[in-house]
Amino acid sequence: GARVELAARAQVGPGAVVGDDSRIGPDARVEGAVLWERVDVGAGAVLLECVVGADVKIGALARVGAGVVLESGAVIPERTTLTR
Repeated sequence: GARVELAARAQVGPGAVVGDDSRIGPDARVEGAVLWERVDVGAGAVLLECVVGADVKIGALARVGAGVVLESGAVIPERTTLTR
């Protein structure tokens, strides 16, 4: 997407789609995930094969696993693990 900010050592892909104005924090990893607009991924978070709605905040070191769908506006606290 446009105006996406990737911090140092952030990893995006393969198969990831990141919406406009999103931010991927340092050491975060996004693989096979779809992120809508204005998603904020905290430092060290890992998102694998999930769908993240617009305006979602994912805390540092959180884990979002395959098949998880987060609705727009969700706030995921740091160190949280979500699985399906």
